[in-house]
Amino acid sequence: MNIADSKYLLFVGSGRTGSTLVGQLLNRHPEVVVSNELRVLQYCVVNGLPINEKLAEIVEKADESFLSVGRRQVNPLAMIRAYRWHRDWNGGRRFRSAESLKKSSVIKYIGDKKQGGNSRLIIENEEKVYQALREIQWLPISVLRDPQQIVASSARLGFVSDTDIVRGMTDFRVGIELVRKHAGILVDYNKLINYPTECARQLCKQLAIDDDENWLAFVNAIVNKKKSPRVKLKVSGRNAELIEEMRQLWVEVIDQI
Repeated sequence: MNIADSKYLLFVGSGRTGSTLVGQLLNRHPEVVVSNELRVLQYCVVNGLPINEKLAEIVEKADESFLSVGRRQVNPLAMIRAYRWHRDWNGGRRFRSAESLKKSSVIKYIGDKKQGGNSRLIIENEEKVYQALREIQWLPISVLRDPQQIVASSARLGFVSDTDIVRGMTDFRVGIELVRKHAGILVDYNKLINYPTECARQLCKQLAIDDDENWLAFVNAIVNKKKSPRVKLKVSGRNAELIEEMRQLWVEVIDQI
């Protein structure tokens, strides 16, 4: 497997948008490898390393990343969630055409799905992030979802404080700004859920990868198991204004996707 010319796929934006689903789907494409929260960019920033030194590790651990996280969890509910994420991430192994999803000899993109964490890292250590990416071509990608749904989904996990909401909405905005600045990719989660084949073909075109029919069948099989719940959470005061501001930005952006 040749990764010498692979580009780094940088997930940015808020958490709870569907980035795990998008990462899982891309990880099953023959020309793409995406790990699930190995936190390689965070490691490189802390240790002053270029990200290309970690690409081989991402390839090696792309299918096992969340299992180790689950073992470290103390909260039983968090542990269950971690194992569910790991199970979903490896769902392709049970797909009836999984053999046809084997990797190509040349990998065009390698990434680590850590969307919200990467945005926070850029906010706090922008110069060091660019230093870590200096020796490789990279492309930002952000999965977008209605900010109201992001906040409600986060609340179900216990992230309901004013600080949590402000942080999530800030990460959301930073992701969009970075994608716009570096001509990256925006993925509309609702479009993916409702029109998986169309959205997958668009992703292939944007990444200049093959719209492999077996992969498209896999995308449909996985996405059709998902639902797009209409969740609501009542928020008042300044945070309500912030959410509405981000929602207007979301509406503006998805109209252009």
